[in-house]
Amino acid sequence: MRARTVQELVAAHEGLRLKPYKDSLGVLTIGYGRNLDDVGLRRNEAEIMLGNDLRAARVSAQRYRWFADLSDVRQAVIVDMHFQLGRAGFAAFTNTRAAIAAGDWHTAADEMIASRWHEQTPTRCERLARMMVEDRWPDA
Repeated sequence: MRARTVQELVAAHEGLRLKPYKDSLGVLTIGYGRNLDDVGLRRNEAEIMLGNDLRAARVSAQRYRWFADLSDVRQAVIVDMHFQLGRAGFAAFTNTRAAIAAGDWHTAADEMIASRWHEQTPTRCERLARMMVEDRWPDA
């Protein structure tokens, strides 16, 4: 091992794991030995992760030709859905996607509300459906 800094030394000892695992003591760990049970994440780390995940969700949403023509608010709805549901989950919203492509915001929102997703996270779904129809950011 050739380490010149404490960071290189610890990184070499710990090794890098990008998915959570249980260490030799059964502690949930990630990265270079980050103890998720006791330390968790710092706010700035969580915000970096969120930013990365939102960029990936936006790239996924941009696959749809109509995405670029949407307002910022409606783009945010689609990115939020991609973030929560993933690419495949959003792709399953066939009727919603068709309504968005046609600019039929009420049908798009109705289809969102009629989904299993609404049963799982009703407040979020209803807020996003309202945003789709009203084309404005929520008040709170």
